[in-house]
Amino acid sequence: MTLSGKIFRRISQTAEHIRSFIACVHARGDGLNNKGGFVIKNFSDHAANERTYLAWIRTGVTVMAFGFLVEKFDIFLSYIAEALRKTAPIHSGPYSAQILGIGLVLLGICMMITATIRFAWTGRAIDESHIRDRASPLPYVIMVGALVLMGIMLLVYLTRISA
Repeated sequence: MTLSGKIFRRISQTAEHIRSFIACVHARGDGLNNKGGFVIKNFSDHAANERTYLAWIRTGVTVMAFGFLVEKFDIFLSYIAEALRKTAPIHSGPYSAQILGIGLVLLGICMMITATIRFAWTGRAIDESHIRDRASPLPYVIMVGALVLMGIMLLVYLTRISA
């Protein structure tokens, strides 16, 4: 038998196994709808939970990238000042951009960890039959407060550079 014949036979066997599995599951009524498609219990709730989780992950990555940008912008200003043979711009401290950048990166990491914990907690709550109390908004309030504080620090940093 040729190689293509062996491959075709293997694909046919695999397809037959899949068909028999679907027929078996469909006969029991486990996880399939009447059109033969798979069904997830409370799918719309799980989908909304996943969309929210991914939005928080995107936000965390964005905050981390912004922190990286802030820290590297300070290095860029130092190189430009040295290239133009001028003194480096005066700002609130020798490490203010570095501290702000690292703070934003850490905040982005905390956002992603908190989002992951909340995603798992909400997923379990969706599947449980009894009603749970809603989770505390405190982690999100703390993260938003930290973002506002870092925004104020960034504003102070930028006004001292341009002054």
